[in-house]
Amino acid sequence: IGFDLAKCVVKRIDQFTAATTFGMYLQTGFGKPHPLVGNLDGCFGISLTGNIRIIVKPLIETKEISEINKCKNLEIGGIVDYHGEKENWIIK
Repeated sequence: IGFDLAKCVVKRIDQFTAATTFGMYLQTGFGKPHPLVGNLDGCFGISLTGNIRIIVKPLIETKEISEINKCKNLEIGGIVDYHGEKENWIIK
């Protein structure tokens, strides 16, 4: 994936690890986290560079905001450019 993108991925993972819950991470605003819809419903896109996003899914029972805020475990779904009509997975 190249050195620069790998460095961004490590930075985000370090930020996830530093936060005690996903809600705490969301409050930081790092990477402009945003919930996704469609085939990525239940996941969040978090900016790495330009159009490239890391996709994470909180491991919770429901999509209630209280559960999202308390979530301590994430599944990393991959790295993708999903802008426009494309869905170009770099790592899946």
